[in-house]
Amino acid sequence: MIKFIKYKTIYLAVSGSLLLISIISLIVWGLRPSIDFVGGAIYEVKFQDQTQEIGSETIEQYASEVPDVSVYTIQYSQESNSYILRTNSINESKKAELKSKLQEKDGGNVE
Repeated sequence: MIKFIKYKTIYLAVSGSLLLISIISLIVWGLRPSIDFVGGAIYEVKFQDQTQEIGSETIEQYASEVPDVSVYTIQYSQESNSYILRTNSINESKKAELKSKLQEKDGGNVE
């Protein structure tokens, strides 16, 4: 039979040090709240032309031409040839304007 209680000071020391490291890391780096807490919108842009990758810089440039739209991050997904844009809160008219701007610049079909 293993006597776990015999080693309780080791267990408490390991547990306490992990807790201390966790608290220090929270103080130093903090928490990065997700879009649920900071507000904003996630907009997925999918291009029908699977052969052409437009590029994050180009998408950001097109989005900057739409007034009152700020793009925080852009992620590219190779499997679906789509971009996920994290923006400030935008209404449907701004979303449609962004979509039409991307279609105009790309010359293709944007979903």
